[in-house]
Amino acid sequence: MEFWDDNAVVISAGEPELKGKQAIRGMVEGSINDPNFSISWEPNHVEISEKGDMGYLLENAKITIKDSTGNSKVQNFKSVTIWKKQADSSWKNVVDVMSPKK
Repeated sequence: MEFWDDNAVVISAGEPELKGKQAIRGMVEGSINDPNFSISWEPNHVEISEKGDMGYLLENAKITIKDSTGNSKVQNFKSVTIWKKQADSSWKNVVDVMSPKK
């Protein structure tokens, strides 16, 4: 949870928008506690603002879960994350948007 900004927003197709660390924590804890869940990311492109205080990352993401029959189901997503540099020079994710790949 440390890389999320306190006011971060997560937007994922077909899911309610999550606003703030507490809402995001619920999603993360639910995923971590599911032994059938896994997620991975593959960065494709990154851009940093001229001032060096904001940036975005384009990624491919893959989520694996088990469906109601117990079979593994792989979901592929395109993802955009927006990051903001903090006063202590760390980076925090402020917006995370995932869209299913077709």
